Amino acid sequence: MALENPITETGYPLIFKKKGLKYTFRWLRHVLLLNSFKKYLGDKKDLNFIADIGTGFGTFPYIVKRNYPKKKFILIDLPEQLCAASYYLKSEFPNLKFATFRDLKNIEAIDRNFVENFDFVLVPCFFIDKISKNATDLITNFASFNEMPRFWFKKYMNSEIFNGAKYFFTMNRIIRPQMDVTKDLDISILDLPLDNYEKIYFDIFELYKWRYESVKILNIPLYGKKVWFDPHYEYIGVKKF
Repeated sequence: MALENPITETGYPLIFKKKGLKYTFRWLRHVLLLNSFKKYLGDKKDLNFIADIGTGFGTFPYIVKRNYPKKKFILIDLPEQLCAASYYLKSEFPNLKFATFRDLKNIEAIDRNFVENFDFVLVPCFFIDKISKNATDLITNFASFNEMPRFWFKKYMNSEIFNGAKYFFTMNRIIRPQMDVTKDLDISILDLPLDNYEKIYFDIFELYKWRYESVKILNIPLYGKKVWFDPHYEYIGVKKF
């Protein structure tokens, strides 16, 4: 899978090399997620539109688009993240069609017919209520639902697009401790409405078993210490109703 999907060097990421392969930790994550997508969702005939919440640089939409050119994507995130995603994706796909803030600001609804006209639709998070229930077939979210304030978590959970999508694919921490004990609550797997879905796949995400912390003397890093990583899970489901 990694050989078929070599890492891109747009943005000059810090790349590691081993046994002839170039990679970053984030790229390995998306290669593994692509493998799950191919295995459990890749042959679904009713899955043509994908909405990625908390898309970041748009890496997951990129790697899926590279393997499934006919798929359409809605990328949802903070405006500054969408600027990075726009630069990254336009550098890799200069001939594809993009809808950005200028295209979205004056329309009432971002529906399936609108998305059909583009390869990538970049939607600022504050436009989440503009997106119609029928706009996507699959919702994805990776290492993001647990990291956001509970206000935005609930906003996404209650949105038309989230509740209208037939499929759901996520990878997140099992629990995120309170970000601020005076203002926020922890967010865990129990906060996700997984009872609304029939499980297709569920397991611990293998990449996040361990991490390495620098051991420093006089603020000079000498070696890496292997420590336990917060456990993450991977879940793919289809709506029961």
